[in-house]
Amino acid sequence: MKFRDMPIRRKLMIVNLLASGTVLLLTCAAFVAYEFISLHRNMVQSYQTRAEIIAANTTAALAFQNPADATDILAALKNDRRMNEACLYDSQGKLFARYPATAPDSAFPAVPGASGYRGGHLDVFCPVVQGDRPLGMVYLQSNLSALTDRYRAYAWLSAAIIAGSILVALLLSRLLERQISGPILALAKVALNISGHRNFSVRARKFGDDELGALTDAFNQMLGEIQAQEKALKASETNYREIFDKANDAIFIHELETGRVLDVNQKAVEMTGYSREELTSAHPADISSGNPSYTMEDAAKWMRKAAAEGPQVFEWQGRHKNGSLHWIEVSLGRAVIGGQDRLLAFFREIGERKKLEETLQTRDFITSVLENIPNMVFVKDAKELRFVMFNKAGEDILGIPRTDLIGKSDYDFFPKDQADFFTAKDRTVLNGRTVQDIQEEPIDTKTNGKRILHTKKIPIRGKDDQPQYLLGISEDITDVKRQQELELYTKALEVSNRELQDFVFVASHDLQEPLRKVQSFAEFLAEEYGSVLEGNGKDYLERMRSAAGRMQTLINDLLTLTRVTTKAKPFEPVELSQVLRDVLSDLEIRIAEKKAKVEVGPLPAIQADATQMRQLFQNLVGNALKFQKPGVPPEIQVEAQTTEGKPGSPRCLIRVKDNGIGFENKYAEQIFKVFERLHGRDEYEGTGIGLAVCRKVVERHGGTITAEGVIGKGSVFSVLLPLKQNPNKGVKL
Repeated sequence: MKFRDMPIRRKLMIVNLLASGTVLLLTCAAFVAYEFISLHRNMVQSYQTRAEIIAANTTAALAFQNPADATDILAALKNDRRMNEACLYDSQGKLFARYPATAPDSAFPAVPGASGYRGGHLDVFCPVVQGDRPLGMVYLQSNLSALTDRYRAYAWLSAAIIAGSILVALLLSRLLERQISGPILALAKVALNISGHRNFSVRARKFGDDELGALTDAFNQMLGEIQAQEKALKASETNYREIFDKANDAIFIHELETGRVLDVNQKAVEMTGYSREELTSAHPADISSGNPSYTMEDAAKWMRKAAAEGPQVFEWQGRHKNGSLHWIEVSLGRAVIGGQDRLLAFFREIGERKKLEETLQTRDFITSVLENIPNMVFVKDAKELRFVMFNKAGEDILGIPRTDLIGKSDYDFFPKDQADFFTAKDRTVLNGRTVQDIQEEPIDTKTNGKRILHTKKIPIRGKDDQPQYLLGISEDITDVKRQQELELYTKALEVSNRELQDFVFVASHDLQEPLRKVQSFAEFLAEEYGSVLEGNGKDYLERMRSAAGRMQTLINDLLTLTRVTTKAKPFEPVELSQVLRDVLSDLEIRIAEKKAKVEVGPLPAIQADATQMRQLFQNLVGNALKFQKPGVPPEIQVEAQTTEGKPGSPRCLIRVKDNGIGFENKYAEQIFKVFERLHGRDEYEGTGIGLAVCRKVVERHGGTITAEGVIGKGSVFSVLLPLKQNPNKGVKL
């Protein structure tokens, strides 16, 4: 029998015996190993001592060359039964005396050697000395019978100890395994009792407060919970049966493989006219009309489809027990009931809806119209305001399949405030019997977010002139509303920009005249009275002239900024290489003064405003010259490369690099704002408008401009421009 299949008592006993036996074996092995080493070492020491005694007693015999005395001394070894041979070598290494006296020369080593175990015996060598004078060597050879006798004794002793210990371990195991296995076996007995009789009221006995005691408590607690769940399940089954029988829809539970009816609710009895017993012994064919598309074969197809693919919703023509036909909507799907896989079918009467469809078909509403118009069309019943019809456009707008919508109300899909709004409008239509035109109706959709609908709701009356249904037609005007808002915003923005440009233009021109007078009078004052002004007078005059000059530069820069759009020209082919050559020609004196080096790579031809491209390069190269590192001649590189943009829209990337003072990259966006400066006017001239002009020019051309800098190492300005433009884009209307 395999160990895993043994009873737990036997397993515990085997484990205890194996553990005890292993410990004993290891202990005995350690003891024997220790004794083995000790015996060998002690035996060597014992015979080494004996050889030293013999050496001390034979010094006179060797010194006076008296072999007879030496032989007598060695003869005393006859009392030691473990001694094989012994001899005495003289100082020349020759045999001087031997034991036994009759032993041949071959029994002794030819020359003295080292002590140790060899060839099944022990060899011991000891020198014979007198003072510092070596006289010879003692040799003793002993057999190992002493060790053999000791090993035999140890073996019997170990066997006795092991046998006794195993016997004691066996007795202790029998006693202890009952303490351990008892609670486990008690739990197993209770578990077998429960599994056989399903009696969850029994409890396992607790033997102690150890881990098994905790396990017993947990097991008993689990039994209590199962017992409570069983009671709750029985109560739930009672509630289920009550809900099952009170459901508004007829419910059929079918066997998955055969389709046989296993159970029905009270509504199914009322709908079909058959008793519960008749229905549970019936087949789907018995309650189907049997007309084409509603035969037993059709029912079997729907059941197979629901079992394999998931829930199915379809219309079906049923037959009442009295023979009358009626229309039902069937929702069919798999469900686990009572632990078994079943087919669950919900039947809902849709006779009124079919009549409505016939009415609408008569009016030619359904066929070329509802499914094809882009507006959402829906119909609700007048009593509970549940959807009975929905078109494809409505599905697309709400993002909800019409199969999920049918039979549900607004409260099943929309927030309560929206559902309250829709319902209030519906009741107003039905009670007032007039068309409601709701210009804007916000609605939260499942997939399209919040939308705005323009809805008209119309009551549909029956033969008794009472409202039976509500027809709704909704147009999604979200995009129209957004476009209207965007147009209003765009117009307001255009007016604001125009007013801002007019203000800057007029303000700049109005400032020109008084500024020119200030500059003129300052010049007159300098020419006529400059020689007589001293100290503060000259300083004040120079400050006035400097401030007027800065004001003139600021006005000119503001005009330049506004002219990017107000004086824009249509786009045309522009050779950027020629534009840059003209710019470098204009800056020739400044380049020479600063001993600057400008390297220019090939630049492409693009469609652009040539004047504004000149402004762009003028500002970028001018900045590179202006922000020069003290004591270091400027080095400027202008290069370009063509990159791929959107299909059919290639672009060019222009880089202007310098070795100037650079800047921290956290200011890379700030430097493009109007009047933003990273340095004071005393350090570097300018108004802080140049890079703002660059960005405005680039953005007008549908491009981007960015900057990167490293303090003390320089800057790189990158301009990305499309190669082609709409020729009329640059025209200012």
